[in-house]
Parts: sequence; C-alpha cells; structure tokens
Amino acid sequence: MKSVKLWLLAGVVLTVISPFIFTRTFGIINFQETGPIGDTIGGITAPITNLIGAILVFYALRAQIDANELVRKQFEQQQKEENARKKLFYLAENINTIRNDINDFSYTSNTKTTITEGGVREVDKEIIPYKGASAFSAYIKVLPNLINYYSNQGLDPFESLPKLFELEKLLEMINNIIDSVNTADISNEDKKYFMSVVAYQYISKIKPAFNSKIQEYKSIPTHLTFKSDFGESESVFTDRIWSIISSIDSKIL
Repeated sequence: MKSVKLWLLAGVVLTVISPFIFTRTFGIINFQETGPIGDTIGGITAPITNLIGAILVFYALRAQIDANELVRKQFEQQQKEENARKKLFYLAENINTIRNDINDFSYTSNTKTTITEGGVREVDKEIIPYKGASAFSAYIKVLPNLINYYSNQGLDPFESLPKLFELEKLLEMINNIIDSVNTADISNEDKKYFMSVVAYQYISKIKPAFNSKIQEYKSIPTHLTFKSDFGESESVFTDRIWSIISSIDSKIL
C-alpha cells in the first residue's frame, strides 16, 4: 500500500503541474507551438494517468487475490473445526451408547429355595432380576455351566443363548470404540478423556465378573463342534470371547 500511495501521489502531482510545465519554454523545448495547448497537455499527460491507473488496478487485483486467499483459508479452517466437532460428537454418542448398553444389560436368574412347613418340603422358584454390573456378575457366573449344558446337547451356545450373543457384540463395540478413539484426529486431551470414560465402564462393571470366573472359563474347550440343520458347525468360544477381552485389556489396562 505504501507503493500505491507513492504512485498515486506522484501521478496527482504530475497531473496538476503539467499545465504549468507544458506552457513554459525550457531551452530548446517549447510546447507552446504544438497546436492547441489542451490537446498537447492531454496527449502528454494521458500516458502518465493511464500508467497510474494500470498500477492502481494491479494493486487492487492483488489485494482482491489476497482477500480471496484469506477467505479460502478461513473456510478451510472452519471446515476443519466442523469436522473435528463432528468427530467429537460421533465418539461421544458412541461412548454414551456403550455406557447405556452396559447399564441396561440385564439378566434374570431362577433360584430354587427349599422351604419346610409342617414337615413338608417344598421347592419354591425365586426370580431375581439383575441389571448393570450385577447382571454381568450374575450371568458370567452361570455362563460356563450354560455353555457346557448346550454343548452337551449338541447345540451352539451362541445360537441358543441370545444373552451370550449380546455380550459378545457389546465387547466388540467396546473394542471398536477404543480403536476409533486411538485413531481419531482429535487432541490428546480429548483422547485421554474418552479413553478414561470407556476404561471406567469396562474395568468397573465388566472385567471383574470375568476375573472371578477365569479358571472356569479356561476349562471350557477352545473348539466346540455342534450339530445343526446344515451339518456340523464349529463354535470357537474361547477365541470369540477371550480374544476380545484380551484385545481390550491390552489397550486400556
């Protein structure tokens, strides 16, 4: 802008003093005999004013280009911030879904109680509902027996026990969200926050239940073969469950 102002000032000064200059005689140079003095002055000053105009247009275009580049960078920054906001929202929503699924995980057990009244022994069925962390503890406690029962019947536990299938998918969701947080293009502070939320839900509500029954789960055969309508099928229980748990443990413990 300093150059523009200097050119503009010089052009204005030359244009203003040109009538005075071009009506004077400087040695052998005499503009007074070149025809109508107005045409002479106009013809001489026109290149100067045109040059000044061209310079001003050049700087105006350059300023417009700089402004367009600034707008483009601002737009890219806004897009980047918007994408980062969407990623944070997406991760937060998925973590909230996992948290809700963990808290809503339910299991109802049927226990038998022996009652003695007047010397008569009766068996009473007591239905106990569990939810959240207590549901994981209660279900995982009886799960080895359920797996052995259905496997002895030649049935696939993952097909016969919907709650087992639900548990597997929930563990997969936790494992996947951990990978999403680790690979997300977000700040380290946000990653630490999201990981702490997921780790708390897993460590406090799911992991202890498995730790308490780890010896019983280790006794379950790795490969179980079952009969189905389509012939024999193989259910790799240990691989399907414990591999997910091992993957989660390696990332947050």
